[in-house]
Amino acid sequence: MNYPFITTNEEFGAACLEARKQPVIGLDTEFVWTKTYYPQLGLLQMGWDCEHCYLVDTIAVTDSTPLAELLADANLLKVFHEASSDLPILMRWCHHQSIPHRVADTRIAAGFAGLTASMSLAKLILKQLHVVLEKTETRTNWLQRPLTQEQLEYAGDDVTRLPALFASLQLLMREYGNEEFFIEEMTKYEHPSFYEEIAPENYWQRVSRPAYLKFTHQDFAVLQQLSAWREKLGRAKNITRNRIVPDKVLSLAAVKHPYTAAEVGKLEGVANTPSMHYCREIAEIVTQAMHIPKEEWPQIFIPNIDQRLLRQCSERIQSLAAKRAEARHIDPILVSTRREADSLATHALNQEDTSHNPLLNGWRHELLAPAIDSICEDMSRLKRKK
Repeated sequence: MNYPFITTNEEFGAACLEARKQPVIGLDTEFVWTKTYYPQLGLLQMGWDCEHCYLVDTIAVTDSTPLAELLADANLLKVFHEASSDLPILMRWCHHQSIPHRVADTRIAAGFAGLTASMSLAKLILKQLHVVLEKTETRTNWLQRPLTQEQLEYAGDDVTRLPALFASLQLLMREYGNEEFFIEEMTKYEHPSFYEEIAPENYWQRVSRPAYLKFTHQDFAVLQQLSAWREKLGRAKNITRNRIVPDKVLSLAAVKHPYTAAEVGKLEGVANTPSMHYCREIAEIVTQAMHIPKEEWPQIFIPNIDQRLLRQCSERIQSLAAKRAEARHIDPILVSTRREADSLATHALNQEDTSHNPLLNGWRHELLAPAIDSICEDMSRLKRKK
């Protein structure tokens, strides 16, 4: 299929206006994410059937306003596969001009339709539509120009099937009584908080730390400063974290407290790597962080809970979620993750506020109640007895 390739703002504006006249369209992106902090968008695909698809050159097109207006259009259903990946990229390209409304994610829809929420788009289309998609261009550099006809056809073939794919999944969700749950789940994409970046000073909590390193509270204060510096630098220069300093090096610096560039250079994983360029800065940050007053150290929550009891309670929550999910033909991972179950058990055992836990709100609570409330009450009593 020879899909139109849009390279001008005028063509793009006209294509978006045409798309907004449809009841539902499919959207997809092709991007490159190797050496940059942010993914680099190379292509946007819009289509509503095999006869109508536009491929947008997001390098040549400079006015993203038509897309921002399309995403915000509450009269138009926008279908993605893996919206959590595509939407932040598109929002950044649109300079966060507006918040998307009426989004449908076929990956999540599959999890509410008796299938798994981890199925690839190609496998899902094969199962539901009996169409085989070619996957010969998965390693394409979507920033290169010109793109070949084969690459353009590959990019367009996925998106043209999205509306029909979602329609087939929608029927299954209705059959199992899960459509309202799915619609509620999709509203997460309509909240500005979904697109907010983590504050640099909070990113230390996501730094992977080697198990053999033992951190003191002061070490965490150092790690907080180092990771905040790396986040700010990565965003400003648009380079990946690992091309500045890998997590392991940050962790070693936080624990070993190197005060000079030479000492940083001797840390494992620094020699002959890009980290060598930042030895002086790392040493300066460590030196300054070591003088942070105790009252300004990051708060480390260490629950006073028997770990065996915590594991038992968490497993009880997950068992309930799995049983209720199976009864409604929902992929259990959509109901409860291990982290969510652990968090609920921890706070309930400590008799702390659990009201913000996802399992006690919205469709998940509707699915799990009243048993989940009884479990929380049991856990609270267990802690009081101890």
